[in-house]
Amino acid sequence: MTNWFYHDPSQGRVGPIDAAAMREHFHAGRIHRDTLVWREGLREWQPLQRLESELGLGATPPPLPPGMAAAAAATTPQPAATPAPSAQGRADFTAALDAADTPRAQPAAAAPSPQESAAPAATNASATAPAAANAATDTLSVSAAPSSSQTHAHRSVSPADYAPAHVRRQAAPPPKRGLSGCAIALIVLAVLAIPMLGILAAIALPAYQDYTHRAKLTNALFAGNDYKMQVAQYYAAHESCPTNASEGFHPAADYAGPQVASVEFGRIKGGGECAIQLELRGFNREQLDGHKVWLTFDPATSAWACSSDVERKALLPQVCRD
Repeated sequence: MTNWFYHDPSQGRVGPIDAAAMREHFHAGRIHRDTLVWREGLREWQPLQRLESELGLGATPPPLPPGMAAAAAATTPQPAATPAPSAQGRADFTAALDAADTPRAQPAAAAPSPQESAAPAATNASATAPAAANAATDTLSVSAAPSSSQTHAHRSVSPADYAPAHVRRQAAPPPKRGLSGCAIALIVLAVLAIPMLGILAAIALPAYQDYTHRAKLTNALFAGNDYKMQVAQYYAAHESCPTNASEGFHPAADYAGPQVASVEFGRIKGGGECAIQLELRGFNREQLDGHKVWLTFDPATSAWACSSDVERKALLPQVCRD
């Protein structure tokens, strides 16, 4: 099937369509014999009248003789003027093609003079035949000779020249760039990591601080092991609990250290156990600084126990939590 294209002043290039559709458009009056058409195999666009036999539209009838052409022109009503194509429809055509689209007027035949009408019938009849033949030959010669504007319009062009202006001149939009898969994954990880870090910080930071303070308190209690031996030896020798004023002992402030403010020796009130009282400091935490830890000695069993007034037991070594 051959693909056909034709030029419409308001739409630009129309097609591809087949020969049957071209005939339908011609009979419906949408295209005319001077409409520029093109098909595969043609070098350039041509008027429809040059290809009407190929499309099966029928040949153009020859022009009337001069006398009959004048009479037909006087009796035939003049058609309304064809509206000029809109500016939008002609925006994609060159000046040469605009000239080719202008309707071409046929030369008017001269009316017979009164003297010729008054001539004898025989002479008129004998003269009419050669005159009509000559006039017909002249008319065909004029119609067949291409005008300068038509010759200029049929320059060698390609179908792409008749594409609408917004199709030929508009540049293709740049491709839209979206986020890559790695970028999306990083965004998701960042969104998930922020709350996870907050949760971990809320749990891990207090636990780390508790561990640090518990380790410092355990080191402070290791120093109390020497005090335990002194108390046990003193009780074995004197069968009584020593105080800071007893022989071999010093004032409470003399036992101060980084985590211990003072150490006092004595007896538990209401009981027979000997006790060592350590006052805590240097932790920079109100739950520990100023609080006390007691190491108690039971003479009957020679066993030691640990207790404290610290409310948060997680800060104390395991032996002092009971």
